[in-house]
Amino acid sequence: MDSSEIHKINISPCAVFLLSMLSMGFGGYFLIGQGRKAFTAPIFVMIGLVLFGIPGITLWSAFSIDAWKCATKVKNGNSINIDECYYTTLYYLQYWRKKIRHI
Repeated sequence: MDSSEIHKINISPCAVFLLSMLSMGFGGYFLIGQGRKAFTAPIFVMIGLVLFGIPGITLWSAFSIDAWKCATKVKNGNSINIDECYYTTLYYLQYWRKKIRHI
């Protein structure tokens, strides 16, 4: 069992989605064990809301759906990587953050 993978959890994907909607992505990702995404999702949502408005709301929805899809996959018995994203664009946001941190 790899420590960078998340295995079986006993949390409702609907609860993960609702918590993500209420907390700009933080709560849902935190519940399923995707800590890095839990801390970066609200940052990107706030930047999107403050600077652009509608794109921030779109990101908020995308992070919530992503958390729901990841929770559904784990609940069905599949394992996911800690940084796995349903939407490829969200993965690249994480990748961008990692690159900046190493500079």
